[in-house]
Amino acid sequence: MKINQKNNYFTVGEFAKCANVSIRTLRYYDKIGILPPSKLTDSGYRLYTNSDFLKLQKILALKFFDFSLEDIEGMASSSVDLESFKDSLHLQKQFLQAKINQLEVIKCTIDQAEKMLQSDNEINWEKIMDIIHAMNMKQSIRENYKNSDHLNVRILLHKKYSKNPQGWYPFLANHIPFTNNQKILELGCGNGAFWVENEANLPDKLSIVVTDISSGMVKVAKEAIDQTKLSCTYDVLDLNHITYPKESFDLVMANHVLFYANDRNKACEVIARILKPNGVFVCTAYGQQHMKEIEEITKKFNPKIALSEVNLSDLFGLENAMEYLQPHFSSVNRVDYKDRLILNDYHPLFHYVLSCHGNQTEVLHGHHKEFEYYLAELFRQKRQVEITKQAGVFICRK
Repeated sequence: MKINQKNNYFTVGEFAKCANVSIRTLRYYDKIGILPPSKLTDSGYRLYTNSDFLKLQKILALKFFDFSLEDIEGMASSSVDLESFKDSLHLQKQFLQAKINQLEVIKCTIDQAEKMLQSDNEINWEKIMDIIHAMNMKQSIRENYKNSDHLNVRILLHKKYSKNPQGWYPFLANHIPFTNNQKILELGCGNGAFWVENEANLPDKLSIVVTDISSGMVKVAKEAIDQTKLSCTYDVLDLNHITYPKESFDLVMANHVLFYANDRNKACEVIARILKPNGVFVCTAYGQQHMKEIEEITKKFNPKIALSEVNLSDLFGLENAMEYLQPHFSSVNRVDYKDRLILNDYHPLFHYVLSCHGNQTEVLHGHHKEFEYYLAELFRQKRQVEITKQAGVFICRK
């Protein structure tokens, strides 16, 4: 049976045959909430659509990558438009490559151990420990995949539904004093989108060091930025352990990163130290009102839900950033970014909530359907939901 291009309905038997999975598997996926049918008839028959094949594709890929069903429950329910499906395939390809790399490391280590046993009479336990460490790489790869996937969900929400036509990254680039031949350090590169989006408008001969605490995110950023003409090097770097020499950079950038520093004052001091005379530090922050409606909506469903372990703007936000920056820089100027989100569909909000860093995964476990119905009813009543965005950039000169 071939899949129609039209959004026709398939019975559970037809869907199972097309996808080469058992009916029992589909019923189980429906039961645990990771792949409910798109429609139920009055007689209770399950009906699936072409879009359900895209969801199933991601579920099967995540299973292949050894994710638990609990992990999949929180990750598989992504929108099924063309762009998000491309993003999903891109991330799966990156994870598959990481798994191939891991297997190559394990094979190489085992080969070395075999050679060792052929020439030595004793077991080299240090080499055995190398094999164990290589085997344990799987968990860190899995975490990197989840971080990349979740970050892309949040980026997609802002990209699709923000009302400011300029966009955050062009706004940010317009306020950064780029000049030819600058040496630049970026702290917390994420997926590298800043450089990709602004490549055409940047001056010539920039020397850029792109860093992130997550090796997975550095790989994602490198793959994206390497498609541009920019000259970049890449490094895995913890914001709390910056070891570059004094006066190394003309410009340091930290886009929504400084609240992750254990000691914000110390981080600002170190950043000022590695800047050249008259160098510039550009950092961004959220305000207390940023995305407040999403928190309110989720807490009405369950007051126990916290989308973040701590309010990031309390740590380093528009309201208190000057306290950390002014002691270390000769001048600090703040520019606010005016924007908001207008949502007329509950799906992106549902996926955004699941992607957050708080306790929602635990609180909503087993209640995804209820939460989805709650959001669907909210949007049915309101037609659209407006979300406050409050963010800004600080330009700090040494």
